[in-house]
Amino acid sequence: MNEFEKIFEKLAKTDDASIIWTNWLDWVIDSNLIINHNRNINFKGNEQEYLDLYCAWLDIVNHELETTDKPYYDYLGVFYEDIIQSKYKAGDRGQFFTPQEVSKLISGINITSDGGMINDCACGSGRLLLDARANNPTAILIGQDLDPVACKMAVLNLYVSGARGSIIRQDTLTLEFFEAYRVNNYLGYGMCIPHIELVNEREAYNFIGLRNNGPGQDDHVIGNNDEDVVEEVVEKVTLDYKPKGTGQTTLM
Repeated sequence: MNEFEKIFEKLAKTDDASIIWTNWLDWVIDSNLIINHNRNINFKGNEQEYLDLYCAWLDIVNHELETTDKPYYDYLGVFYEDIIQSKYKAGDRGQFFTPQEVSKLISGINITSDGGMINDCACGSGRLLLDARANNPTAILIGQDLDPVACKMAVLNLYVSGARGSIIRQDTLTLEFFEAYRVNNYLGYGMCIPHIELVNEREAYNFIGLRNNGPGQDDHVIGNNDEDVVEEVVEKVTLDYKPKGTGQTTLM
């Protein structure tokens, strides 16, 4: 049992495992939101334990990257399947995340160009998107999923891997929209630090440095409309980043 599992097992003795898991995901996202949206989530005094979990997760990911040839490690998805769903029989929505070997094969077949957007309309924890990014490092990753827990895991996987993209909680059959997170967009003034934004559906598809208006047009930059400070930053900055492609690849 690694350190992450030990900390989680201790927390699981105090509350339902699925509640602890969801609260921890929310805590990490809230801690990395570029703007505090005051979501008023009750973390029940577990903030120190959540910080310890966060550090243990980063240690696991870093160790995996240093000791294997994997471009990333979806430990969150593995833990969710092996512990939350299997051991605690919680959060089971009939989900089966794509095995690493299969996602690597699919992305290798589908990703043949550089830049642009890559979309997975049932992204789960984001594993397939990140394998696609391994073949196309400059791509913008767009994922949709109906399950809020899966979306939060995908957000954190994009965040920790340094990927640029958005995760949208949405029913991709009815197109009903619930919420969206934009991850690691440029901040302006040359700043590109890991961060997460809560955005609307329109903003989820817009990134600083991605040309959407055709040749010769300025970058289509949209900030958070309810935050003047963000709009002021993005309006003042011209970035040189220009992805080679303008199309969108959909992973099925």
